[in-house]
Amino acid sequence: MFAVLAFILLKRFGLYPPEQPGTILDTDWLYRKPGFGMVKWAGTVWGKAGPAMPAFFAGLGARTFEKIETTFSPRGALARGPLTVSMAMWSAVLLGIVMLVVLVAS
Repeated sequence: MFAVLAFILLKRFGLYPPEQPGTILDTDWLYRKPGFGMVKWAGTVWGKAGPAMPAFFAGLGARTFEKIETTFSPRGALARGPLTVSMAMWSAVLLGIVMLVVLVAS
């Protein structure tokens, strides 16, 4: 409201500066000119590559899930052999030690 009041008072008393023709460069030029070109280019690329994208990402996701499953599942490479039994035993031993330290410290 004060800006409108100031504008009205300046115009009324003739103190408002006269308008001068000119060009004002502002930061909106960055997204109006080059930004529009980039969006237009991205639209063209997406129009050509877009239909193939879902199939590519679906295949990539399936292959990634398959690798993770073969590595970490119960029938995977990390679940075979005596290493699993040994790690379970050492986890239980370390948990017992931590519990004893907490019991003694408190």
